[in-house]
Amino acid sequence: IADQIRQSSFLPDSIETYVEKIALVALVVPILWTWLTYLSLLIFRISLQRARIQPVHMLRCSLYSFDPLACACVLTIVGAGVPWLFLPQSVRQFMPLRDADLLVYLMLLGWGLCVALGGYRLWRALALYLRFDHALGTMIASQAITFLAVLNWLMLDNTHLILDLLCPV
Repeated sequence: IADQIRQSSFLPDSIETYVEKIALVALVVPILWTWLTYLSLLIFRISLQRARIQPVHMLRCSLYSFDPLACACVLTIVGAGVPWLFLPQSVRQFMPLRDADLLVYLMLLGWGLCVALGGYRLWRALALYLRFDHALGTMIASQAITFLAVLNWLMLDNTHLILDLLCPV
């Protein structure tokens, strides 16, 4: 796919398919991240029962903590990907990154920043709203579980995107 993208003159089917896959991943991951965070927090169900905290409060913390993630991914697709793809080939050949690579890098940067912000917001919600004793440890554990689950899904469904990003030809 990388060679086809480099040799393309305008928007061939290969780059459209590639960008559609990236856009799909960018829109699905925020939804997955929020719900997987909630499910990973339910691991601490015994602690929740002892503290008399309803699971809906954990859901509220998860949803409110990671709402910027969805906005960042949509803005990445719309703000960076669409204008970049419609630049003429004469301009694109002088750009340091390939079209789809820039989109992936911006998407990963947006995810990283929003996950860090969401992790902080989750930590504060667990500490202040739910009054967890070990809120920071709980947040780190839930985010590690969520990260591994999302990475597993990405590797199973979109291996070619990740390998092309890690090993550009």
